[in-house]
Amino acid sequence: MKIVKGGITGMAVWIKWKPEQFNRFFSFSGLGVDGVGISGNGMGVGFNTGRINPVDRDLGYFLIQVLKESQ
Repeated sequence: MKIVKGGITGMAVWIKWKPEQFNRFFSFSGLGVDGVGISGNGMGVGFNTGRINPVDRDLGYFLIQVLKESQ
């Protein structure tokens, strides 16, 4: 499976999954700033269109339980 975030300049993650594996959880971040650089020639700012980060399995299951109880 391919998970894509951010279009052409975004990030993509390929995931191989088998039926006997545990679930995998991911978080998605929004538009961000990578850093600001200042030199003698000027200043530069790096932007990103978001990231895909893996989440610990226990935290993923915990968040599912919280969501179920809040509904």
